[in-house]
Amino acid sequence: MKNNKKINYWIGRLINDVRRVSKCLFLNTLKNVFASNLDLTAIERCLIISPHPDDETFGCGNLIASLCKEGKTVKVLFLSKGERSCCIEANKLKHERMKLAENANRMLGCKNVEFLDWPDGGFLANENNELLCGGLLKKIMEYNPSAIFYPHCYDNTEDHRAVCRIMKKMMQHSVVKQFMYCVWLWDDTPWKELMKLRSVNALILKSENNYKSNAVDYYVNSSIDGVRLSGNLPVLFTKMIKLKNELYFRL
Repeated sequence: MKNNKKINYWIGRLINDVRRVSKCLFLNTLKNVFASNLDLTAIERCLIISPHPDDETFGCGNLIASLCKEGKTVKVLFLSKGERSCCIEANKLKHERMKLAENANRMLGCKNVEFLDWPDGGFLANENNELLCGGLLKKIMEYNPSAIFYPHCYDNTEDHRAVCRIMKKMMQHSVVKQFMYCVWLWDDTPWKELMKLRSVNALILKSENNYKSNAVDYYVNSSIDGVRLSGNLPVLFTKMIKLKNELYFRL
């Protein structure tokens, strides 16, 4: 009986691993074969909307670094301070993650970061919160970006999907260029959603240097008393977000 349970466990793990690998191969093919090049020449003032500290680097670290190296203006706006990523006490954790975010973005060349106070893990419940959404809109208008990047609507986490819906609704009549970046799209997004992705909207940022690799490692390996501040991330997911060529989708 025990042997059967072990066998079933390992078969289950193998099936899950194969499923995850096949989805990553699909996305990587979409990126490297079918995606058009992301043109940075028209982006002078870039705003990155990041639900939590680390999403900006995982999704578009090389974009941030490339724009900063070209002398463009880049700002990262964190909606939450990431106080629920692991078991560390919330106030301590959010202060540590804020410091991590500031340091990681300096590694990418960006010093302009700002934190709002949205509740980590509670974006869905606040999708129609006029105070929070109004505050976000005010920050966007004050910065006046020429391009804005936010998480993909199929990113496989509630907070990211809620942010995408909020941004689409908020910016539906705006002339600002809008792009979606990919974080948790790389981790077991349902096939029925991956099949809805349109290659005509896919964009690739090709980077000669993988500027974000060290910043990703900095986030992933930072810990307190052995507890990783970004949580325990899947190995395959970490490998995919460290690839130097990044996948985006235009709206």
